[in-house]
Amino acid sequence: MNAIKLLLVAFLTIGTIAVTGCTEKDNEKPAQTENNENGGENGGENGGENGGENGGENGGENGGETGEENSTVDIPEPGSVEAFEGALNGLFSVSATSQVRFSQGNLQWSAAGTHECADGSTQNGTWRFAEHQWDTVGRVSNNKIASNYEGWIDLFCYATSGWSGSGASEYMPYSIYWNREYYLYTQDLTGEYAYADWGVYNAISNGGNLPNRWRTLSKDEWNYLLGERHCSTVGGVADARYCSALVCGMAGVILFPDYYQHPATVATPKYFNTTYIQGMDDGITINAVNEELPDGARYDGDAWAAMEAAGAVFLPYGGCRLHDENNRTGGVGYSGWYWTSSHFEVLEQGAAYSVWLSGSQIQVIHAGMEITSRGCSVRLVLK
Repeated sequence: MNAIKLLLVAFLTIGTIAVTGCTEKDNEKPAQTENNENGGENGGENGGENGGENGGENGGENGGETGEENSTVDIPEPGSVEAFEGALNGLFSVSATSQVRFSQGNLQWSAAGTHECADGSTQNGTWRFAEHQWDTVGRVSNNKIASNYEGWIDLFCYATSGWSGSGASEYMPYSIYWNREYYLYTQDLTGEYAYADWGVYNAISNGGNLPNRWRTLSKDEWNYLLGERHCSTVGGVADARYCSALVCGMAGVILFPDYYQHPATVATPKYFNTTYIQGMDDGITINAVNEELPDGARYDGDAWAAMEAAGAVFLPYGGCRLHDENNRTGGVGYSGWYWTSSHFEVLEQGAAYSVWLSGSQIQVIHAGMEITSRGCSVRLVLK
């Protein structure tokens, strides 16, 4: 826990970056608003990651292990989940009996427009998935979060779907009040409280545009996906679940589906089931864009298009928004936090579980950083 506590101090020293991907137009705002991305700030520090640690959590394998004990496990073939607008084609087991498809990008919200909700109401604002998997809004736009801000934001406090029925005082996507107890923290985003889930309650404009089509994975599902499921052998490594990489200039984590055949024309990653890169104490961050990287640690648009078509998912380091009165955002390109649908059982902490991604580790955590008033990324899966 000491490393997590130190994260707050290091986090505030980081310069942050708005990444728009491989082209100028990638994360554009609605036509009536100006582009507020600055895309030019960066920092010399690794956003709070434990740079010198080998991130072997959730599997512990490295590139030299082959996992022969799993070599005879049947890998599910694609096709057991119906294709849908906004969903990627890779299938990921989240339990021994369930597979899901991820959305095409992180969730975003703008105050412009209106959308339908699962309870039959219509609310102001538009939800969408990022156009590309590597897209993040960045610090400038996220710091402008407000009920009338018509740019895009992509860092949200916990259970801020816009549903008022949870009993929480803060529940809108633009909620920024720093007191964790004002948010839903006593329930999972399932069952009677499923409408507190962003994907369940809201129509996603480029995800079928109807409510109740998407959902957020639970902590148990994330733990299974990252550390327990059996999947394909890639680069000689059995059960190759994830690796870290730069995709179109953005640092993050690549998830490999249950069944995956790496494109023959694309370099194969060297390190699997860890975000640690030998010789890089801080792991891969956005600062590595001008550094020498191992084969399979940097992918341009063409290479990534081939991997995405084969089913790969990319989780960019989208940073997070602090829960203090200044609502500061940082860590973009250095680390990422993704909400789960699971609240933390010790209620007095006012926390929920999130997936923490960094240059040294990937794990599902709850304390210190994951209080409900913190702004984190949301990546939905098809229901």
